[in-house]
Amino acid sequence: MPFAAISYQRIPSFMEELRARDGVGARALEFLILTVSRSTQARETTWSEIDKSNRVWSAPGDRMKAGRPHLVPLSRRALDLLEEMRPLGDLPGNFVFPGLKLGRPLSDMTLTSLLHEMGHSETVHGFRASFKTWAEQETNHPNVVIDAALAHIVGDKAERVYMRGDWLEKRRMLIKDWGEYCSSEPIQTIVRFPKSTAA
Repeated sequence: MPFAAISYQRIPSFMEELRARDGVGARALEFLILTVSRSTQARETTWSEIDKSNRVWSAPGDRMKAGRPHLVPLSRRALDLLEEMRPLGDLPGNFVFPGLKLGRPLSDMTLTSLLHEMGHSETVHGFRASFKTWAEQETNHPNVVIDAALAHIVGDKAERVYMRGDWLEKRRMLIKDWGEYCSSEPIQTIVRFPKSTAA
C-alpha cells in the first residue's frame, strides 16, 4: 500500500511552516525531508557520521533498508540545520537529534505527532514520494540518480554487477536543487471575485 504523501507542490509552504517551529522534532523532520531519508536513518544520525568539510553524511548499513552504507550529500540548508543542533552536544557518538531519554535518539512517534499537529494526515515516509514525484515531473535528473538518492536498489542482479558508481556528484546536484525548491517561496493562490453588478 502506498504511503500517503503531501503533494510536492505544497512542500515549499509546508517547509516554511516547519522552519518556523522550534524543537528537536521539527529540525529532525526537516533534515529527513532535505536528505530524502527514512525515519530510522535520520533520527539515529550521530555526529561521527557527519563530514562537514565534504558536505556528506555517511549512513551506516545497519540503518539502511538494503543493508548497505549510504553516502548522502548535504544541501546548504541541511548543513545550517546541523549547526543549529550542535549546542545540544556534538560529541562523535552523540545523536544529532537526541530524545528525551539520555543516550536515546528521538522517537519515531515524535515526527508523526508533529506532522499531525501541523494538520496533516499524511505519513513521514511519504516525503520520499513527494521528492520522487517532484524530481520526475519538474527536473531533468536521470531516474537512476533519483533512485540512487533514495537508496533504492537499481536494476536487476545482472545489471548491478556492472553498476559500480554511486553517482555522488550527480546526486549532490539533485539534492541541491531539492533543497532550493524546499526553500523557495510558496505559490500564493489568488482568488478573484467578480465585480458586483448591483446598482
